[in-house]
Amino acid sequence: MQRFNFPKPENKVRKKIWPVFLPYQGCPNKCIYCSQVAQTGTEIHSLSHYYNELRERLQKAYAEDHSPLELAFYGGTFTALSNNWAYKFLELAKEYKEKKVISEVRCSTRPDALSFNMLQEYKDLGLDMVELGVQSFSEDVLAVSNRGYGSDTVIESCRLIKQAGMQLGIQLLPGLPLHDREKWFKDVSRTIGQKPSLVRIYPCLTIEGTKLAKWWKQGKYTPWSLAETLDLLTRGVLSLWRNNIKVNRIGLPPEKEMLNRVLAGPWHPALGDIVQCRILYYLILTNRLILGSSRLKMFSPRKYQGLIWGYKGMNRHKLDTIGISPRNVVYWDKDYFQLQTDSL
Repeated sequence: MQRFNFPKPENKVRKKIWPVFLPYQGCPNKCIYCSQVAQTGTEIHSLSHYYNELRERLQKAYAEDHSPLELAFYGGTFTALSNNWAYKFLELAKEYKEKKVISEVRCSTRPDALSFNMLQEYKDLGLDMVELGVQSFSEDVLAVSNRGYGSDTVIESCRLIKQAGMQLGIQLLPGLPLHDREKWFKDVSRTIGQKPSLVRIYPCLTIEGTKLAKWWKQGKYTPWSLAETLDLLTRGVLSLWRNNIKVNRIGLPPEKEMLNRVLAGPWHPALGDIVQCRILYYLILTNRLILGSSRLKMFSPRKYQGLIWGYKGMNRHKLDTIGISPRNVVYWDKDYFQLQTDSL
């Protein structure tokens, strides 16, 4: 009897996030793909409105002895908020971090909207992580998307965040105009080179009211297909996992306002699950080939039972062709998979 153990390399740590969306706040311009109200499901208000709303929610959480959550400032450009609003938000967060309502604080921002001195001050106020809206490392993709910075700025910003003693997050947006297969794999490679704590991947969607939607209607832009996106994301995510980089999200959440305005692009409600299912099938196939053509038995962690067979059973037929079926799979409490030749 031969045995072969292998882990699922996914290393995502699920945390309870308390998102605070600040759509368009601090943004120097509007990028060709951006529709933050639709993407976040949050209406545009004044910063004082968001601040007061957050303060009330924090007060309520403290009164109710709420378990600690990670506070995240998303949307807009947090480090470019006017009139010292970033300081005000962080001071409020620090107050409730000391009260154990908040465990960690993170924000998202642009690579060209920070400095080392700023990051040091924000760290002293309790900011733990900065997620950079990188989108791509490709110069022509960044230029056509009206991002206003180049790859050198991205790399320098990653360095400054780490130098300031903070965790680094990188957000990628594959499928923008001029983006292709080769540039995607280069983006993955350069992301790995920055050694971020986490990555988020949001395949580009064409949303009504954006410049990208206008280009699409004029035939000047063709979004990636769902099949191509799944293929490229599967390969890219596996590379990130194998380099011990967490991928905390794949695809935008299904906000009703956004779904009503998506005109084209690789949208699927279970995009991340399908990518994980495909990766798991690839790992099973690879290790199955190592053991040869003998009859097999597979042991699987219980928590991956759904992923084995795939979204809506998409992996069942493929697994059956390599000798894996519900009849010879055993679920156990260990955190790794085992393939073994069946002696019976």
